[in-house]
Amino acid sequence: GLLMANTAGNEIGRINYGFSDNSMQFYTNNAEALRINSAGIVTKPKQPAFDAHHNGGQYSSGTSISSTSLNAVRLNTGNHYSTSGLRFVAPVAGVYRFNYRTIVNGAVTNAHVRMFKNGSIISGSDSHYSATYSNTYWTGWTYSVLVSLSANDYVQVGHTSNAVIHGNDYQSFNGYLIG
Repeated sequence: GLLMANTAGNEIGRINYGFSDNSMQFYTNNAEALRINSAGIVTKPKQPAFDAHHNGGQYSSGTSISSTSLNAVRLNTGNHYSTSGLRFVAPVAGVYRFNYRTIVNGAVTNAHVRMFKNGSIISGSDSHYSATYSNTYWTGWTYSVLVSLSANDYVQVGHTSNAVIHGNDYQSFNGYLIG
């Protein structure tokens, strides 16, 4: 492999190659940061990603970020989503993709969902929903947004009108670093 060191001679990274799977592995701080296998597939085990949801069944979305209560995670690579703060905090600057999905019960008019960056609305993140179905029907609501973040910027999702939504497997607020 190839070892990279700083001027004091301390290892800061290395590239390993020649494994039985013909992969190349790139390390920083003694942890694998990137791998390219013989088929050209690139994996980044520390790439920031999360998938949060409300831990529970149907509930009222309320009209604030905290009332959406995305308080549980299925995935939290790097632990950058806070279940207490109900937000994703960017560990590094870059472009991120965020998605929100839930189901809504019954007749709903003028329901809105939007994403917030550092407490301000992310331009292009407003999503509107209306349905005329009776209270025995559930319908899906999904949208996504791309946003450029600086390190320590945070993103949250919130409903701006009250609707009966569902948590657990019927809800997901997720995102990941694109690059």
